[in-house]
Amino acid sequence: MLRRIYLAARSIPIAVGTCAILGAAIGTLDTTGGKLSGDGRDLDSREARGKRRQAFFKQPQTPVEPVTSSA
Repeated sequence: MLRRIYLAARSIPIAVGTCAILGAAIGTLDTTGGKLSGDGRDLDSREARGKRRQAFFKQPQTPVEPVTSSA
């Protein structure tokens, strides 16, 4: 009985599943730059978040005065 459990625990599907889980965890850590706790932006003040938000979006262009020809 013990030998049967030992062989089942060393099966190919378990090895592949474990590899996939570890690969996903390492990939997540690599994508986040080695930090899982964030970069601290959630601690910024409301004004700093507003400035960062405004810098993210395109700023509207100021209207250009039409050129009139003087003849």
